[in-house]
Amino acid sequence: MMVYATEPSPGFYTPVTAADGNTYYAVIGTESESGTTKTYQITENIDVTSRIIVRGTVELTLDEGATLHARKGIELSADNNANLTIDGLGALTIDGCNKGKSGIGSEKVGTLVIDGGTLTANGNDGYGI
Repeated sequence: MMVYATEPSPGFYTPVTAADGNTYYAVIGTESESGTTKTYQITENIDVTSRIIVRGTVELTLDEGATLHARKGIELSADNNANLTIDGLGALTIDGCNKGKSGIGSEKVGTLVIDGGTLTANGNDGYGI
């Protein structure tokens, strides 16, 4: 797992508070870059218990048989210039968002394209997507 000291942009990550009290940013999946787009590949089952943040242009590839369980959802904000494309034969499951949060999105939502995979998204007093 790659960890950054500052928020990566573009990026697909979740904030983590370390034992030293500092916040770091853990990348979800395997990261590769082409121009201004970063691709994150999910090759195995991954369970993320905090909200995932998208910054910039990100492609998420879900390999067959792999599931990304994003319990608190995915923050897809226009304020972060967020553009997310989801593709592949795997699955993305979102089912434990905080009250008032959508499964994928934000108050000023970015761009979401679903080209493949199985997506299950439930909000908590908010929309799934």
